[in-house]
Amino acid sequence: MDPLSAEPIMFLSSDQISDSGWRVPGRLEARTVHLWGFSLEGASSTIALCREWLSQDEQGRAGRCVRVEDGHRYTLARGCLRAVLARYIGLDPSALIFQSGAGGKPALAALPAGVGPIQFNLSHSHGRLLIAVAKQQEVGVDLEWIRDDAEVAKLAQRFYSPAEYESVMGLPVAAQAAQFFRYWAAKEAFLKCKGVGLQFPLDRCEITLLPDGLTATVHWKPVSGSPERGLVQFLALEDGWIGAVTVDGSEWRTEVGRWSLG
Repeated sequence: MDPLSAEPIMFLSSDQISDSGWRVPGRLEARTVHLWGFSLEGASSTIALCREWLSQDEQGRAGRCVRVEDGHRYTLARGCLRAVLARYIGLDPSALIFQSGAGGKPALAALPAGVGPIQFNLSHSHGRLLIAVAKQQEVGVDLEWIRDDAEVAKLAQRFYSPAEYESVMGLPVAAQAAQFFRYWAAKEAFLKCKGVGLQFPLDRCEITLLPDGLTATVHWKPVSGSPERGLVQFLALEDGWIGAVTVDGSEWRTEVGRWSLG
């Protein structure tokens, strides 16, 4: 895997998807992950446009949100996802059809003839969204806001391996939350890539942070089958956020998506 670029991933305004940028073809090379970040705050016109793109099921889910703000964020998240994927597929965002794969992982269905397999994953937290898109290879991504009020000691003892717990608790108190969420983001990104999700016992997915500070190895012990190894890459984000991405296989690199370019 190539080292992470020093260029950070910026959270673009959701309003940018209301222009014709989604019509610009996106080129996706093999063994490459494109990463897109969005802020889930948009004008009423953008929310209305996204709602038009959504399926009836998605519209229903947005409407069932207790808080209006949460419904708007869900609508924007799905709209941004559709706009991004439309660039690679060559369809209108409203024409995309989704299905649930293993562990409820979303996937594209009914791709046009000549369009190769496009894999994607998304994660949203506290009004921010990350989307990862790859060609053929399964991908997993996670985004976490570093919460200083998290019960780090209690959660780490419950969900982490002894080595991970010691790594978190061995740091000064001020640094423990960030370390805790680095492990959490790495675990979730890997398990989402595998289509397992967090119902899998987290202590059976052990993370070893590497000296470069940019990557981590994963030792996964499935309930059945042979142990597996993987590699997770941490993402350069705005202060206060932790992001991680992983792809099936050892040969891959990341690129930051740009809305105005193909």
